[in-house]
Order: sequence, then C-alpha cells, then structure tokens
Amino acid sequence: MAKTISPSAETPPPDKPDLRLEEGECVTLSPDSPRFRAVYQQIRPQSIDEVRKIMGLSEEAAQAVAEQTCCRPSTATAALVPAADVTSEDDQVRFRARQVAYDVSREYLSSANPSYLAPWQASLDAFIVATKAVLHLAFLGDIDVTNGATLTISSNTQVLYANNVVIHGSGKIVCKGPVKFKISSLKGDLVFKTGVGLASAAVKGFK
Repeated sequence: MAKTISPSAETPPPDKPDLRLEEGECVTLSPDSPRFRAVYQQIRPQSIDEVRKIMGLSEEAAQAVAEQTCCRPSTATAALVPAADVTSEDDQVRFRARQVAYDVSREYLSSANPSYLAPWQASLDAFIVATKAVLHLAFLGDIDVTNGATLTISSNTQVLYANNVVIHGSGKIVCKGPVKFKISSLKGDLVFKTGVGLASAAVKGFK
C-alpha cells in the first residue's frame, strides 16, 4: 500500500528512481503494482480545494482546456445540488447529486479561476468526503521510453512527478485516465485515452 500523507505534506521523496524501458518493453505504472508501490504517496483530501491544490492546472494549461472545450456548456448552469443530497438516503437523489457534483468538480479543477463556482463549494466538499476520494501521486526521476516500448499510466494515478521525460521513436506513454504531469521537460508525444480534459492539457504547463 502507498504511504498515506496529508495534503499539506505533499513533498517529493529524497530518492526518486529513474525508469528506463527497453525496446519493445511494456510497463504499467500503478499504485497496485508491487514494482512501483514504493514510488507512490496517497492523499485523502477532505475538500475540493485540497484536490485543486494538487491537481489544479497552471494558467497555461487551463487556457488550453478552455480552448478545447469552448463549445461545451458549463456544468455550472445545472441546478445547484444541495450538499445534503450527496449523502441522501434516497438512492436516486444521491446518485444524481454525486453525478452532477463529479461533473462540476472537473470544471472546478480545470478552470483558471473557479470563483464563479463558489456556490457549489459546500456540495463539492461533501462529495469529496462522502466518496472517500483518494489521490495517488507517483514520484520518479528521469523517464526514458525507448523505441517500441510502452509506458502505461494507470487510471488511478492522478499526478506524476518526474524530472526529464524522453520518448524515442515509436515509444509511447499512454494515460488511461486524467493525470497531471509535474515534470521538468518532455521530448516526444503522450497518448491520452480520455479525450479532451485535465489529462490532455496538464502537460502544457509544467508547474
């Protein structure tokens, strides 16, 4: 199991191992993998702002998301979900409330300035607590993906910290879910399986 830390204690470990994939090798980076368990830290946020502190995009990345989703209606136009509905004993009410809160939370995280979503904060905080949200942070040194190799980032990896990332030739890094890259440099292309969203824009601002 990954080490659990508080959101305020988000700090890279002193020794971050390098990761090199040989030609044709396929590796999955996941907190469930015995090979990589030690490079992960686990955070259990108690509010949407704690999630935003870790997963929120830089100004440049948020602008990239805005450009890609310019024609999509804001989820904030949905009727405000009361915080109490998130834990309602009525299955239908609870399901709908959590579904809407999930959609609004994604907009909250990808917005450069989410102040217009302030009325939703109590509901989003209730959603984070009720669903027992867990964030998995992976810490690596340099990542080198050689020709023909594939590094898959699991869907339950939310943030990847690394130094220099190099993808050679037909090598690939495939992201199965929304993930924020906090890296020093990137050479090569990333492949995202989740379409437009946090993942596709996070790498545009290495902050």
